[in-house]
Amino acid sequence: MRSLWQATRATTLSILAFGTLFAVSAQVAGFRTESPWSDDPYDALSSYAAIVVPLVMLPTWIRVARYARTRTLPVYAVRHILRGNTLALCWVVAALTADTAALVSAADRLSWGASLNLLLAVLVPSGALAVRAATLVVRTWKEAQPLLATESSSAADSDVLDDLAAIVPALGRANDALDRWPLSPRRHRLGLCLLVSIIAGAASVGWHTLREGPWSAAAPAIIFALLSSGAVAIGLTLSVRMLGLLRPARDQISCER
Repeated sequence: MRSLWQATRATTLSILAFGTLFAVSAQVAGFRTESPWSDDPYDALSSYAAIVVPLVMLPTWIRVARYARTRTLPVYAVRHILRGNTLALCWVVAALTADTAALVSAADRLSWGASLNLLLAVLVPSGALAVRAATLVVRTWKEAQPLLATESSSAADSDVLDDLAAIVPALGRANDALDRWPLSPRRHRLGLCLLVSIIAGAASVGWHTLREGPWSAAAPAIIFALLSSGAVAIGLTLSVRMLGLLRPARDQISCER
């Protein structure tokens, strides 16, 4: 489906533009101090989007790489790629809307400076790219409806590890072994999401400490860790449940049937 690839490219460009805006306005001190959206709730929404979007798009990009040269795509691949584009764009649009709201409401007006013009030079095209991507994604959903209606989602659909094994055949044996391994992430998908989110929360607190110095109290650090862990947990759960990040092991699928 040519429209599917066009929508995915447009979504990727939109994500890159948003990522540039977030990196500059949130991570570069000179821009952050003059940014209208540097404080919560605007900054919180952008930070969540910056965490969730890559987790949502990772399986999407891998699946695109697997089927990029294939004329006929499996129904599950079309569905998952469209879902990935849609979820990522929803987060991007929400974050850009929050940034625009901060600008319109003149948040932190006294801190505005010359850097704001450069931020606007990134914000405006980011919004335009997001609108274009959303238009293409909606159009592709409409075109794909007859195809998607022919087959529903299944636990047996290939996951990202299957896609990687198809891209790199040398990974085939390791991929098959994962189905038999008692500690395979395919057998403990919820546990994997929780473990990774906890590690991410701890890492985010450590990174913040390195950049900003020691926390003034334990409570803010705990809240920050919980928020970061929550964002990662949301992204991973969406990827597992809706985008085929991990399927169950083959014997588990057989038992479910």
